[in-house]
Amino acid sequence: METWLNVTHMPTEFVVLVALGTLTQLRVETWQIITDTLKLVPHMRLLLIIPQQTIRIKFEALILPQVDYSSRILIMPWIEQQRVLAYPTVRLSISHGGLSSVAEAVYAHVPIITLCGFGDQPVLASKVKAAKIGYAIDRNIVTTEQLASYINMILADYDNIVLRLRHIHQISELEGGAQRVATLINGWLLTGALTMENINPRIIDLEYGVRGHVAIRAAEIEDEIKSGHHKFLFDHIIRANLGDSFASGHQTPITYIRQFIAGCSHPALMKSPDFPSDIKQRVERLVAACAGKNLGSYSGSPGIITVREDIANFIQQRDGYPSDPNNIYLCNGASDGIKTVIKLLMNNNPKKPSGIMVPVPQFPFYAAVLTEYGAHQIEYFLDEENNWSLNTIEMERALNKSKDQCIPRGIVIINPGNPTGQVFSCENIEDIIRFGKKITHKHQLFILADEVYQENVYLSDCKFVSFKKILMDLGSPYNQMQIASFHSASKGWHCEGGCRGGYYEIINLGKDVKTQFNKLVSVSLCSTTWGQAIMEAIINPPKQGESSYELYREERSAVFNRFKEKAELVSQLFNSIEGVKCNTVMGAMYAFPRIEIPTKAIEYAKSKTMDPDTFYCLQLLEKTGICVVPGSSFKQQPGTYHLRTTILPPTDKMKDMIEKFRTFHMSFLREWK
Repeated sequence: METWLNVTHMPTEFVVLVALGTLTQLRVETWQIITDTLKLVPHMRLLLIIPQQTIRIKFEALILPQVDYSSRILIMPWIEQQRVLAYPTVRLSISHGGLSSVAEAVYAHVPIITLCGFGDQPVLASKVKAAKIGYAIDRNIVTTEQLASYINMILADYDNIVLRLRHIHQISELEGGAQRVATLINGWLLTGALTMENINPRIIDLEYGVRGHVAIRAAEIEDEIKSGHHKFLFDHIIRANLGDSFASGHQTPITYIRQFIAGCSHPALMKSPDFPSDIKQRVERLVAACAGKNLGSYSGSPGIITVREDIANFIQQRDGYPSDPNNIYLCNGASDGIKTVIKLLMNNNPKKPSGIMVPVPQFPFYAAVLTEYGAHQIEYFLDEENNWSLNTIEMERALNKSKDQCIPRGIVIINPGNPTGQVFSCENIEDIIRFGKKITHKHQLFILADEVYQENVYLSDCKFVSFKKILMDLGSPYNQMQIASFHSASKGWHCEGGCRGGYYEIINLGKDVKTQFNKLVSVSLCSTTWGQAIMEAIINPPKQGESSYELYREERSAVFNRFKEKAELVSQLFNSIEGVKCNTVMGAMYAFPRIEIPTKAIEYAKSKTMDPDTFYCLQLLEKTGICVVPGSSFKQQPGTYHLRTTILPPTDKMKDMIEKFRTFHMSFLREWK
């Protein structure tokens, strides 16, 4: 081995140590993926450590004879890794990312690629990436091209990476010896008192698929493209995974909203003639309602009273029923308010926790929150064949199945739907309310109405109607049911997601419960006042005849018309593709097409411990640069596969994206049939 490590056939030749642990049971195919990088990276030799004798023998018999690597591969059953890393020809370590292997590479100043899988490996991999001393790949989805790209990126930045490695511990072997350095490195890798073994296990169980495997890989590809060392057939990522209207290019900010926020932030601007008179009056009114007449002051815990009064007026005009400002709470985006209300429904019974009914497919935020709180998810399926409507027979089935596992407390309704894009009819909403009321003689379900897309309804024969309105229309006893309705600054025609504005109205709480709830809200002091100001702008826009009205009306109409055009376009284009079926996008910002995945591809994905639609979406990303969210991130009926895409990219880019998708999908079907 020493001779092989020392002998080089040319000055640019180098060695990569591949040691993936004695317990890591890698298949022969994975070793072949690693070996095939020799075809893409010139002057590289591989020292492979394969402890499992059966795998090693099979690899040597099946893989090596297929290509002529001559002296470019050396296979060993075991080595002392630290000693090998000291050889000057070894310029890269590919490991499983365990503590010892990463620490030894750092000590030897050798750049790192981790093929991580379990335990502390993902945590250490994030350390490696954050310190810019290497890269990390999930070993279940690694490809030869991806691995070769990372190797080339490391070679291109080799000197800088080595400098960063030296800087980590800032101590040489002469200043304390190898043991001292190893201790310092381990301290860097496992900083502080928290480890994977002692952090809250619910955090480990928590998943948020919208920013999961596919989104992470998309960010990695963006880094590869920026480095200039890549073999992709595209030069940018098409971000169709997040409902961010500004980032996607769907719209520019609404002038009225930004002028109002600018004035509230810095009232001196109102002396400028560039600001319309009605905005000056609105700014003066809101600032006067702030403590110390300054938006930067804390507000009351429920929010600025003027904003809450205006929200109550907005709800009354929308529904035709009175709304009490004392039932209105401002929050940092609707998600913050939803988490607060769900806390109120939790119990302290680990054997039979609170159960919350959630739709499937569902916005994965709910699964994440319920996991965090230790609640039980009661999953009810929406009816895809009837445009994702909801039927009470399915809800009864889900409820009855869960009664031995939890105490049912609430039901989440998302209307318009995310990711499914449906808008519930008044009849459907009535059915849900009646179901929630009759649930048992002792308990009824608390309704959480997620209505953040209420301004995003596109079909002419379709109208958003709030749960509160139907509740009141039904009269007694339904109008006494407890419900929280949520709205947000992040969606609609305004789409100010980064400002974190939102509110909820919660009604019919008893006096004692309301006191306890107010105490819970007060712990967070107050929501951001800039978010509160955004909500004020949204629910109390310019009126006809006011100086800023015409520009506001023009900009709002343009945003909505683009939404409407693309909602119609997306479902039509998807339905024109073989093996793809997409329900009409009635509302919200997403399409959720069902995709056909051949059996062969399903079996391959499962052999990689991967959901088939995640495999599909990763392939779509690698081949086209299109980043979408797998349907499994939202959960779905067993045996069905979907993906979620936003309708936010500009129309021309949306058409181009779906044509790229069409080409990929047809190629995928041919490849895997």
